[in-house]
Amino acid sequence: MSKQTLKFLLIFLLSAVFVQAQEVQQLPKHPGDVIKFSIKFDGVDANKITAVYPRLWTNSQPQVEQAGFVNAFNSSDFRLISPGNFEIQLTIPENAVSGEYVLNMDVRAGTLQLSYSDGQQYHMRPIRVENERKFVQPGVQVAELR
Repeated sequence: MSKQTLKFLLIFLLSAVFVQAQEVQQLPKHPGDVIKFSIKFDGVDANKITAVYPRLWTNSQPQVEQAGFVNAFNSSDFRLISPGNFEIQLTIPENAVSGEYVLNMDVRAGTLQLSYSDGQQYHMRPIRVENERKFVQPGVQVAELR
């Protein structure tokens, strides 16, 4: 093998390792963790947006051991940074079901109400929530009393 071929192979292998390192998976979040987002609207009327109400949801249904857990949670915790620019945050509740969550937002511009959904107006990586808490719904017996 020539020196030039060996050099090319070494550069190729190093670049492949670098690319893999860039694709490190995001660590899962847990109940009590706070998730923050920067939201920037653009366009002619972006500066008219006055409020952003985030909602994280998953289509993962609660497993048997997470009976009664929720698969969506909201927040009204937003802060206007500058016209059209907001910071929002959500706290994962203690009863959040484990799963992959996506962000949706209800947005206000004066008296107007707008909806923004992941996969529609923007794309982002789902947020993995892992909840170790368990609750298995007890069975029940009911008998009429006379």
